[in-house]
Amino acid sequence: MAHILFLTLYYPPEKGAAASRISQYAEHLVQRGHKVTVLTTVPNYPSGVVPPEYRGRLLQEEMRSGVRVVRIWSYTSPNRGFVRRVLAHLSFGCLAPVLGGQAVGRPDLLIVESHPLFNAIAGRLLARWKGCPYIFTVSDLWPESAVQLGVLRNRLLIRLAEWLEWSSYERAALVWVLTEGIRDQLLRRGLAPE
Repeated sequence: MAHILFLTLYYPPEKGAAASRISQYAEHLVQRGHKVTVLTTVPNYPSGVVPPEYRGRLLQEEMRSGVRVVRIWSYTSPNRGFVRRVLAHLSFGCLAPVLGGQAVGRPDLLIVESHPLFNAIAGRLLARWKGCPYIFTVSDLWPESAVQLGVLRNRLLIRLAEWLEWSSYERAALVWVLTEGIRDQLLRRGLAPE
């Protein structure tokens, strides 16, 4: 069976839609006989507070329901304030391959969770380093949503984020969207249906 690596900022014991959805996918794949590893950071969402048992280490591993979880240190911040949140997301996107790349082994397939978009940085680096395809999971259209909400206004940062977003779609073996609305929007913008 395949070795599948999930790359995500959110994983139990955190609560929330992304953590719950990804852990259910991972556990289902384990039940089907696959080896599943999750590369994530220390639990901290949404408070930004890391529980004592997860503090003080750059790398730690645990097993949760048959899923091997590799946690790396990254900057954490409460879910308030755009700049701090972006720095926390960017921290994980840049540090995950460096701190966790050796520990995750050699996957056959990488599933990159986006949101946040900066996971694409880690996902693309890991896929290239490990020589495996990646699936880019899109749960939110970013940077579009940040621009529409008015929290991202800098034209250069918008252009850089749009480049990262679109080039990640184009390089992915598959783009996996969570809603028909996201799918329709990406098709309207020119992403190939297949």
